[in-house]
Amino acid sequence: MNLGAVKILHIDDEPEICQMMKMILEDEVKEFYSAKNTQDGYDIYKKYRPDIVLLDISMPYGDGVEFAKKLEKMTIRLKL
Repeated sequence: MNLGAVKILHIDDEPEICQMMKMILEDEVKEFYSAKNTQDGYDIYKKYRPDIVLLDISMPYGDGVEFAKKLEKMTIRLKL
């Protein structure tokens, strides 16, 4: 897979992890988005429709598993 054509959204509440992911991926992908919580991540997802979402499972303002389920339902509706 050519990462140069991929848009990635990373959601994590820990600033150090966010910075590290940005340093690793930003220059390797078409677009890199970062969010510090699931609400910001959802807004970014709706606006930019990234190809891949990397997210923390445990965050103070939203559970990563619930967020993934919400995205799955949203994606299914968009395909219909």
